[in-house]
Amino acid sequence: MHSLLIPRRCQVLPGGHIVGRDISRPHGTTALPLAVTVRRTPDGRLWALQRWQILPGRPVELRFARWTGEPTIVSAEVADGRLVGSATYHRQPLFGLSPTPEGKRVRVAAFVDAEAGDSWRRLLGVFPRAPDGSFALLFRPEWTAPTYRVTLRAPNLGWAYLPDTRTAVTSP
Repeated sequence: MHSLLIPRRCQVLPGGHIVGRDISRPHGTTALPLAVTVRRTPDGRLWALQRWQILPGRPVELRFARWTGEPTIVSAEVADGRLVGSATYHRQPLFGLSPTPEGKRVRVAAFVDAEAGDSWRRLLGVFPRAPDGSFALLFRPEWTAPTYRVTLRAPNLGWAYLPDTRTAVTSP
């Protein structure tokens, strides 16, 4: 069994272990997309492992998230041959190059997939834009599908490793 310890100071310690008992508790009330497990510590922080295949045909990745309050949100709808949506965290927009508390800028990306029978096919990636975190995609005729999904690969903002999120929308 392999372990990876990620303490509050954001270091990554392969093979690390916690000394003492686990003070976190399962947090089953959060409906977090892609979650393998979600835990809450006494200070109110949420910790999660999320699993998804970011690129089709590539290995499934296990991603770590650490945040407070509500998780990252991506919303979308299909109207007039377009998919439109937005990305937020704590009601603040996430966009192409979002600033971190340290003044760095991180890329925010969303991936749009179309339902193809019992699987999904990647259409393309979009970057939510400033200032409101919105995005729009005009569908090509060959992209027609009954359902679309948008998966947001959320950025790391300082100590917070925002959780990835996903939403699915049905064509009208």
